[in-house]
Amino acid sequence: MMGTFVFTTGSVWKETLGIGLLMLMYLLFVYRNERRFRAVLFVTLLLLPLVHHLVSAIALLSIIFMVAWRLYSGLRNRHVSSGHVLDIFTAAIPLVFMGLYYHEMRLDRVDLISTPVAIGLLCAVVFLICLAEIGLLSLRNHLKWTFSPLVGGAFITLLVLDYYGYFLPYSSSASSWYVLFILAVGILVAFGWYGAEIVLEKRQQFKAVQLGLILPTFTVIGFGLSQGLTLMSQQILYRTFDFADAFFFVGIGVGLSFLRQKNRRTYLVSGIALVISLAITFPFAYSSGDLLGVRHDTQAYEVDGLEWSHEHAPSLKIVSDERLGYISQALFGTVKDGALPTYLHRNSTIAPEWGCVAEYSWTTQGSNNYPFGKIVIGSTNYSWACSTSDVRYIGGPSDNQLVIFTGSDIGVSSDMLQRS
Repeated sequence: MMGTFVFTTGSVWKETLGIGLLMLMYLLFVYRNERRFRAVLFVTLLLLPLVHHLVSAIALLSIIFMVAWRLYSGLRNRHVSSGHVLDIFTAAIPLVFMGLYYHEMRLDRVDLISTPVAIGLLCAVVFLICLAEIGLLSLRNHLKWTFSPLVGGAFITLLVLDYYGYFLPYSSSASSWYVLFILAVGILVAFGWYGAEIVLEKRQQFKAVQLGLILPTFTVIGFGLSQGLTLMSQQILYRTFDFADAFFFVGIGVGLSFLRQKNRRTYLVSGIALVISLAITFPFAYSSGDLLGVRHDTQAYEVDGLEWSHEHAPSLKIVSDERLGYISQALFGTVKDGALPTYLHRNSTIAPEWGCVAEYSWTTQGSNNYPFGKIVIGSTNYSWACSTSDVRYIGGPSDNQLVIFTGSDIGVSSDMLQRS
């Protein structure tokens, strides 16, 4: 996995477990003609919804696309066997189970496809991608030139334009070093695409599996973007693209193996470039606060503060930044409201029924004020808000105290905030 995986998932341990099962699923699918492997494959597909919702969606979409190609090949050759029927049931039963389970658990993300229009749109996207898959795998003409430089260049161009605000409606909090990260990932994408072309050209028995590694990511991203360039589609895109890692890294492995046999010098240069590109992604995960303007760590004192508020003042509406708001929502089921940095920055009125959770680091290092980018709160505004409010809780280290306070009538009115 690239370093981006660490900061684009809300729960690293669950998604890591899910991706491990996902890789197992691909291996089992290749050997599914043996009953023991098909049985384990079926059980794995049933377990995935219990682990992570996005992983289970990617897994089932992969099965659907791979089974669709095999069924098409059987119909075209007029040879539909019991294996085709078993493949259909292997995909259909876990799909029904996933839908019923998430409906019963009332998972919030399922709301995205809870309406007939959304379900129809998703089915249309899946159907169109199935047609594209069948058309691509049915081609008999061999490629004379690789498209990998075009793919890598297009990837870099789109992400750079998005970073400067030309596509999705949000302001990036990342530093200009983010462009270096985009270039590094673009190199990995280009070389991975080159290896994938080799698989499609020279490894006919695995070409459907290779496409099955990337098509689910295209499907989820395409479904998100089909609903418009919104904040929700932006979140879907950035939480999904790391699932294409398997496609690109299998392609990288195949590409390096091919170059090793063809041109030793090109193989060595490519290997060094790929190692450097991959290494560049990791600082953006583990130093995300400096390079991306976003913290992805959770400290014990932050959980203690939120737990104290939940136990001693459960009626308060928790208002904080994007990160702490998400933590409160995940741990205690509160409604996420990450607008507190904006209120403090504008010196706006804080309602008495709000439980404002703030950290002193907002005045020095700043806060991720999604979707408006990084914001640094003026120390005067921060001190004024704390000193004129009812402070309920103080915790954490001396250099970054966490304060929970209820609002009072300071600054401008809430009506002025709504008009601004």
